[in-house]
Amino acid sequence: MTKFKIPSIPPTTNKTVRFPNDLIEKVETLIKSRNCTFSAFVVAAVRAAVDMDTADYKEMYYELMSATEEAINMLIEAQQKCEDIYVETTYSPDTGDGDV
Repeated sequence: MTKFKIPSIPPTTNKTVRFPNDLIEKVETLIKSRNCTFSAFVVAAVRAAVDMDTADYKEMYYELMSATEEAINMLIEAQQKCEDIYVETTYSPDTGDGDV
């Protein structure tokens, strides 16, 4: 997950977005006395949110794949144990035949 950092002024394209007044005040307080514009701050915040969202999906995917692999391995192990039990209970070492 990307940690949010207040950026310096990057190259930008002008976009018009409406913000609640209280949010504007909070952002302006944060960027005051720093080499950062309101737009640069918003772009960095959006990038951090996008990175965080993407990272969460990636983490969930890996968690799901890991659990799926674990479940498959448990099923394989259970099947092998059942096959061993079947062979042990049905195979006669004297005749080489099963005694089912």
